[in-house]
Amino acid sequence: MPKVVPEYKDEARKKIIVAALEVMGTKGYHDTTMDDIAAHLGVSKGAIYLYFKTRDELLAAFMAKMQQQNYEAAIRIFPKAKPLESWTALFDQYMQLDDQFNALFFEIIAAATRNRAVKEIVANGIMTGVEYAARGITRQQEKGLIHPGADPRSVAVAITSMFIGMRSLVMLGADRDEVRLQWSAVGRILLGIGEETEDQVEERPLP
Repeated sequence: MPKVVPEYKDEARKKIIVAALEVMGTKGYHDTTMDDIAAHLGVSKGAIYLYFKTRDELLAAFMAKMQQQNYEAAIRIFPKAKPLESWTALFDQYMQLDDQFNALFFEIIAAATRNRAVKEIVANGIMTGVEYAARGITRQQEKGLIHPGADPRSVAVAITSMFIGMRSLVMLGADRDEVRLQWSAVGRILLGIGEETEDQVEERPLP
């Protein structure tokens, strides 16, 4: 019988996902096998198959976990400061990801252009992130922290697209501080701050 990961099911899944990310970060998505992940954990491949049947299933679980973590980070950040300060803090939070993780992310994006299954997983993961972002924007609008005229889904799509693009710029050597300034400038537009001060936006009554 296969050696079973000595954790509860949810904890075992989390450990496998983390191990897969560590191995893929070193070897790349394409070259990582289930044997590699099992060896990294010190368990049999059969133990991994109890939770994930394929590498693509692992990828889907990883994408879901990443989007959930991003959403939770955004919810923690936004109530603590004025909208534009929170927007910039969000950039800083996401840019903490290291080069190895970023390289893996873009390798998976590239793989999606050649593999239909990977494409579907990545697209679903990104659109889940959009839905999380739209939900968070709606929450902040209800609290009066974001301009009520901004369409949550439109802003969420713009944020997601811009973040992926800006992450690639920084990864390719663009000046991080310059990219951060541009992120803040666009944030004024997306959040509906415009030429007004943040205090004025926060004090504006909801319609």
